[in-house]
Amino acid sequence: MEWDSISTFIRQISNAFYDRLKKKGADVGEIEQFDGFQGFALIDPDGNHFGVTE
Repeated sequence: MEWDSISTFIRQISNAFYDRLKKKGADVGEIEQFDGFQGFALIDPDGNHFGVTE
């Protein structure tokens, strides 16, 4: 059986951090607002999906 999973990193999200990831070529989604927190998706070069939330 194949499992899909998403690892989530919790950290303070600043525009500088987000912009640094984009400048380094990271595949990042837009910062979205959720129920009391914000976050974005991140995909590494191997195609693994991560969530970054604050």
